[in-house]
This record gives sequence, structure tokens and C-alpha cells, in this order.
Amino acid sequence: MKTRLTAILVVCVIAGCGQTTAPQAVSQETYQQVPADQSCTQTNFYSPLPGDLQVQFPFHLRSDRIFTTKKGNVRRRVTLETLNDNAPEAFVSASQSLVAAGYKVKGKAKGEVEKKYAQTFVRKGQPSITLVSNMDVGSKPANPAATGLVYFEWGLPGAKASVPVVAR
Repeated sequence: MKTRLTAILVVCVIAGCGQTTAPQAVSQETYQQVPADQSCTQTNFYSPLPGDLQVQFPFHLRSDRIFTTKKGNVRRRVTLETLNDNAPEAFVSASQSLVAAGYKVKGKAKGEVEKKYAQTFVRKGQPSITLVSNMDVGSKPANPAATGLVYFEWGLPGAKASVPVVAR
């Protein structure tokens, strides 16, 4: 039994130590560059946004977090760093995407477009979504090319806080 095990081990080591050839160099013409604003819209990829909602601007996913408010409501916030567009342009694009997905504007927008701006959107049978844009990416953006922030925040119906909220 030991002899067979040793023989199998020797064969595996010899096969693993064999020389491999270097991959052939491929010319740059073989790979076509896709502009950043088209790459996400042309491929199927995991979207952190609710339902079939898609944004039409290049972004970097900064964070996707679920948290509990002081009132005990469970919410989700997906923060995107805008790359080519600035935050106000991305806000307009995201608003159009929400409307195209069947959402309607609720109430008045809050804040200033060139600083921090927020608008709530509603759709029957779905949780309301608050869309916020912010020109300030902070001192440590996740992507150094970030030009602003856009985040989507919505409630998670039926979710319960696993830890009681303590008022401070």
C-alpha cells in the first residue's frame, strides 16, 4: 500500500514539475476597449440596486450596507462613486432610471444640486427609494477617480433588527 501511494505521489510531483510553455503574446488589436460608460450596460452583472433598476453612468461601488435606524427600521443603502459624470449629472441619470423602472417622484427635493441633493421615489408594491447625490467624495474615496457620490436607500419590508436598538 505504501509503495502504491509513494508511486502515485512521485508521478504527481513529476507531472507538476514539467516545464510549461509561456503563453503566446497577443496583439492589442485582439482586445477591443469598451468605454466605461458602455461596459456595465452591455453585460449582465450583479446589480446591488433593487429589482431591475439599472443606472446609466459609470460608477464604482463604494458600499452596500444594511443598518437599523433609531426607530428599529431595517434599511439598505448602496453608495456609488461616480466616475465620468459629476454627482448632479449622475443624479439626473439615476432619477431617469427610477422613472423608467416605474417609480414616481414623491414630494419636493431637498438640498442644493451642486452640494447635497435628495429626492424620494415611490412605486406601488415596492418600498420607497431615496436618491441622494453629493459632490463631496470625502477624504478617502474608494476610487481615486471618483467625482461624486450617489446613493440609493430603501427600507427592507419584513426585516427585523437582530439586535435591539439602544437610544443614546
